[in-house]
Amino acid sequence: MKRQLLVEEQKARQDERMLIGHEIHDSVGHKLTALLFQFEAFRLTAAEKDKETVEKLKELAEQSLEETRQAVRSFKQREGSGLQGVIRLIRKLEIESFMKIQFSVKHGAFAAPLTGEQSFAIYRAVQEALTNIMKHSSTREAQVIFESPGGSIFRFEVMNAATYDPYFQEGYGLKSMRERLEKVGGSLEIAYEAQRFLVRGTIRLADWSGYDD
Repeated sequence: MKRQLLVEEQKARQDERMLIGHEIHDSVGHKLTALLFQFEAFRLTAAEKDKETVEKLKELAEQSLEETRQAVRSFKQREGSGLQGVIRLIRKLEIESFMKIQFSVKHGAFAAPLTGEQSFAIYRAVQEALTNIMKHSSTREAQVIFESPGGSIFRFEVMNAATYDPYFQEGYGLKSMRERLEKVGGSLEIAYEAQRFLVRGTIRLADWSGYDD
């Protein structure tokens, strides 16, 4: 039992490292890159007396970006193992948010060759869908389905009982979810039906090629 608890604890830490690594990549890394572009644009138009200061600031930003990339690479070396890591993170969210989540894993989902970026995008999408349920639904129960039909795509669905709202509009969270999935070769569908709310995400596996900073 002690050995099993140790293994589970190590897996949880690996999953959290994956989450932190991608958060750094998506947030800090991208902002530092944008800052570098702004420094370069300012340097080209700055007065001669200010150019040396701008150049030093630009070098500092470049060093920070490189250190950030090294940190991300270090985290990625111990990424969670595909869907198993995603499910462990969602189980942790389930406990912390006092929700009841019914999982259904079928059609080769565990064998799907998900990259770290794809696994992270799936986790964030499911997390956002569950957060929406907590905010806007009277129920704290949800059904989550994972499948990989044919091995060429990976699909997830998050469903919960809901009363149809004819004035429903996608908010910031759902739009961000769609953008995140599109970055890893995926798409998002929203179905607001008479008695349920459905979020369905699909990611192409066979022909998607990502990038690694």
